[in-house]
Amino acid sequence: MAGLGCLMVFVTGYLDQGREAHDLAIPCPAWMVPAPRLLPRAAATSTAQTQPVGSGRHIRMPSIFAYQSSEVDWCESNFQHSELVAEFYNTALSESDAQVTGGGGVGLAKRGFPPLPPLLTTPSPRPPLFQFSNVTFFIFGPLMMFLMYPYAQKRSRCIYITWILFMVIGLFSMYFHMTLSLLGQLLDEIAILWLLASSYSIWMPRCYFPTFLGENRPRFTCLVLITTVVSTFLSFLRPVINAYALNSIAVHILYIVFQEYKKTNNKELRHIMEMSVVLWAFALTSWISDRLLCSFWQRINFFYLHSIWHVLISITFPYGMVTMALVDARYEMPGHTLKVRYWPQDTWPVGLPYVEVRDDKNC
Repeated sequence: MAGLGCLMVFVTGYLDQGREAHDLAIPCPAWMVPAPRLLPRAAATSTAQTQPVGSGRHIRMPSIFAYQSSEVDWCESNFQHSELVAEFYNTALSESDAQVTGGGGVGLAKRGFPPLPPLLTTPSPRPPLFQFSNVTFFIFGPLMMFLMYPYAQKRSRCIYITWILFMVIGLFSMYFHMTLSLLGQLLDEIAILWLLASSYSIWMPRCYFPTFLGENRPRFTCLVLITTVVSTFLSFLRPVINAYALNSIAVHILYIVFQEYKKTNNKELRHIMEMSVVLWAFALTSWISDRLLCSFWQRINFFYLHSIWHVLISITFPYGMVTMALVDARYEMPGHTLKVRYWPQDTWPVGLPYVEVRDDKNC
């Protein structure tokens, strides 16, 4: 009878997804207990919503650390190249880190998931550009800290905070795309929020301060700090708040750039402003296309747009920072002239911008 009972558990466990072997008080070998199923997020939500009230079953919410606990999922197929990495192209990895064995392996099993089918764990050719979509954050961050050192000595050493946060964004972005966890999403978005807040505090021209603050930068910095702290706590309660905060800041920065563009006749400043806006527009287009046209990109087997977003936005920020530094110099550094230079060579068609500080008294 025990053998017949075990067979019934084995069969019904796969026919009924909500039934588990331990619900029946029948001793069975471990290999006959059906493995938990990995349902799509939509299906799991639907199952939870249609659970009859008073059924005696408790619905456990996923941990914020859990894989795929975030509601955000990008166009790239999950766990296609590695059993440990959800989105390979959106995560910076070396080739050795992505090696997997056919039929799935230990990584998913440790998280309670059944092994992946061999089709999903077969490595495929990887374009090298997209394989390292987050590495640019760790290259440009230290490089810009070195290139902007003379400027930081003249203006403020606080600009190092922005480049540290820039690298933190790259790190949290890797973690988010590796796990698609809610914690990864929050850390990624909050790091972006703090980067923008620190940039606001350093480079926002005084003429754009709220009127009740006058032109007092320490007060403005305190206001930005309080707003950022409140937004950070609210984002844990309602993650969607962070998206509104980030979009509002982006729109305001564009407004300031537009106003300053109309005020200046400096060709160098106007050029760097134009480049910043164009790069940002390309990056934003890539981000939106990945979100809205995912089915089309998957049909043509091109799901690298979010990886392109990473590369473009990591280039856009140095351009934007140099733009704000030039605008700020008109108000805060009247005795100095800032000259835009490009690494590695000014004569190269593409380069990383930075500023060179010249003392007007020595000219």
